[in-house]
Parts: sequence; C-alpha cells; structure tokens
Amino acid sequence: SVFEIYKDIGNIFVRMNDLDGAEEYYHKAYALNPDSDLLHVNLGTLEIQRQDWGTARDRFRSALGLNAKNDKAWVGLALAHYHLGDIDLAFANLGKAVDICPANRTAVHLMAGWGEKHQRYPEAIEALQAHLAEVSFDEDLSLALIHLFCLRQEYRFALLEIERVLLWNPFREDLYELEERLSNMIDDGLCR
Repeated sequence: SVFEIYKDIGNIFVRMNDLDGAEEYYHKAYALNPDSDLLHVNLGTLEIQRQDWGTARDRFRSALGLNAKNDKAWVGLALAHYHLGDIDLAFANLGKAVDICPANRTAVHLMAGWGEKHQRYPEAIEALQAHLAEVSFDEDLSLALIHLFCLRQEYRFALLEIERVLLWNPFREDLYELEERLSNMIDDGLCR
C-alpha cells in the first residue's frame, strides 16, 4: 500500500540520519493512516534520534493507546522515561515489553545493562532467562547473564550458563578459565 511505502521510505531516511526527510514521509503516511501503532513507534524513534524525550514519550504512549501489546512501543517508552529520569517507570515499561515478547532482544539488553547499573539484578536475570528460553542461542546475552550471576555470587548458576555457551561455542578459552576458577572457589567453600 502507499501507506507502507511512505512508512518504509521514512525508515530508510532514519537509517541515513536524514531526520527531516524521515519526518516528511512519516507525516505522509500519517495522513493516510493516523491509527497505525507502528507508525507512532516510528515517530517516537525519530524523536529519540533527535533526543526530544518528552515528544518521544508522547508518541510511544499514542502507539500504546492504539495497541497495548506493542512491545517495541513499551521499549521506546522505557527509553524516554529513563532519559527523563524516571528509572522505576522505565524498568516497569521494560518489564511489560519482556512480558509481551521475551524474545525482544533490545528490551532484554537494556534490562541487563540498566539492571547492572542500578543494581536491579533479579529483574535483569529474569528477563535474560526468559529471553534465552525463547531463542536457540544468544552468546552475548548468555555472557551478560553469567556476569550478573557472578556479581550476585551465584556461581553455580553462572557455571550452568557457562556450560551452555561452551556447548554452542567450544572455542571460548576465556570461559574454560572462568569455569575452572569458579569451580575451584565452590570446591574451596568460598562461595555458593
């Protein structure tokens, strides 16, 4: 449809960092279908590129008003709230995105990073575990989970995730070394 073409051209302009060009085509698409939650997400993403967090927040809220199950809109809203200083609301928004779509890598990646930064480990670990249960393998997010388990001194869980990574990628010498160190610490009774 013409709507999809305009929206796609807007997306291309965003990738080219031509934000004015993107806005022009998004508004052409909006004139044809103002009730597209996906278009509102695109407009919110455009505002993120401009670092206009208040307008971005409003765009993502509009998208959620049209479709409360849009996990990408929840992620965008989380980013806006985070940059506007409402950390608790940002975490709640990310949690909603992960509940809707545990395979949303962006949501899970943000949850892991923010969880470490703000010492909200249980939320981050839960999101990572839900994601890894949904996808066949994601080495980067498995490594993030190992890191969080180590920060919490939950070394037995870290060892389980190390084993999983090594099954997929047996060439990770660094993980064999970490596995040995953690096993020795557990054997010596230095940790759980």
